[in-house]
Amino acid sequence: MEFDCKKMHPKCQAMCCGIVPIPKEIWERNQDKLVRECTNVIDVTIAMLPVTESHYCPFLNEDLSCNIYEDRPEVCKKFGDESHPMLRCAFLDKNGKERSRQAQRHEIRKIEKKVNKLKVIDER
Repeated sequence: MEFDCKKMHPKCQAMCCGIVPIPKEIWERNQDKLVRECTNVIDVTIAMLPVTESHYCPFLNEDLSCNIYEDRPEVCKKFGDESHPMLRCAFLDKNGKERSRQAQRHEIRKIEKKVNKLKVIDER
């Protein structure tokens, strides 16, 4: 089995496609592909941290596909490999096996805490 997040989009609604650091060169190169308006863009030296009202990635299309898929940041390419806690999918393990409902709820709570921390940063 292989990790393929698209099969979970009906359940997860691309909750992982939120506020992520986008390297400046990717950010600048893809300004014409923005789908969502940014309410804030935080410059974190080597990357930009774009914030939208919905807290989804500004390049996420309505059908939950990525508008810069071929040029997406490394963090997006690595998502699901579980090499870091922030790269864990709440619904699938790194091998593409669906997590139990209890495990999903646990992972979702962790994601919600991280999103809330980012909201605090955005409000500063």
